[in-house]
Amino acid sequence: MSEPQSLSEDEAHAMRLLWDRGGASVSELAQASRQPASATLSILQRLRRKGAVERQQRGRDIRYLPRLNRQTA
Repeated sequence: MSEPQSLSEDEAHAMRLLWDRGGASVSELAQASRQPASATLSILQRLRRKGAVERQQRGRDIRYLPRLNRQTA
């Protein structure tokens, strides 16, 4: 993985939620952060491009898992 990029405030908040939960779906994160699912998905897509999260799909269930630990980020 390349050098970690800096995270925006929204990205850092999403990462904290993912670390605390060990992973989550878009709807779980949207509810926890009180944001629309579309905004949450946009944040997760940016985090994927930065290499901070990975997307896992099992059937219809899609979860996002942190790839960075708290110290790395």
